[in-house]
Amino acid sequence: MANKIFVSILVLSLIVIPRLAAEPIRVDHVEAELVSEVKSIKPGEPFWVAVRLVMDEGWHTYWQNPGDSGLATSVKWKLPEGMTGGQLEWPYPKKIESASFVTYGYENEVLLLTKMEPDNSLSVGSSQMIQAKVDWLSCQEICVPGYVDLQITLPVFGEEAPAFNLEWQPKFIETKERLPVQVKDWGFDFKKVGTRLLGKVVVPNDVVLDWGKVQFFPLDQGVISYAAPQKFGKGKSESSFEMELLLPATFEKPLTRLKGVLVSKNGWWTGDEKQAVLIDAPVLEISWMDHILESIQSRFKKGDSQ
Repeated sequence: MANKIFVSILVLSLIVIPRLAAEPIRVDHVEAELVSEVKSIKPGEPFWVAVRLVMDEGWHTYWQNPGDSGLATSVKWKLPEGMTGGQLEWPYPKKIESASFVTYGYENEVLLLTKMEPDNSLSVGSSQMIQAKVDWLSCQEICVPGYVDLQITLPVFGEEAPAFNLEWQPKFIETKERLPVQVKDWGFDFKKVGTRLLGKVVVPNDVVLDWGKVQFFPLDQGVISYAAPQKFGKGKSESSFEMELLLPATFEKPLTRLKGVLVSKNGWWTGDEKQAVLIDAPVLEISWMDHILESIQSRFKKGDSQ
């Protein structure tokens, strides 16, 4: 009888005491877990949750565009009634080079973020379980697929704003600084000339331009040659720069828009740690002859203005 009472109390305690995080799960060379930026949920107030992947030394997982090879990590959410999740937010990746391939991915550790939107129907005093099915490919000299079901349970409080989870808040702040931001006041002019993609970018005066620290990561696969050097340089004004990307030799389909992430390792703005901006701009295809004529006309205009 005593044993039955003990078991009943134990089961009840597991029900009423929420787990802020389940233990990390290791699959081969990757450790995975769900983590939350807050300790509790307030109905109607958005919050951030992340899939945290920790890779063994020398191993990596992949960005949404993996590059020459690889497979992007996949996250499928199972959320409680009254809660919706936004799109997966990817911090900009690292360029990973091998003898045969250039890929985009993450080494050591990465947080893949999703903003959760709880509505006002969530019952105060309840506990809500957030679940995710996560699939990835981890590679070193060989590649090993991994998949796992993760979960985290958070209590719902109604009065005060949720307290930050101090264990994970610094990691969320660091990751958000690596998320690309939209820039409405930048001007983009891209032209496809043969196998080259030539770009002119006009930026506001508060943007810091450091050519040696700039890199472009395309969102669409196969749009550029991943191994080819990317060229960046001063534009025709102090608030502009030019870029040149090389398309794959086998690229044949029309290229009407360029979508990607432009990264400055030192940050684009003084006093702001944000390092990545989104590009989604039209591309005009012209011939080499038209490009040469444009260059000549531009030089004449420059000479006339001096």
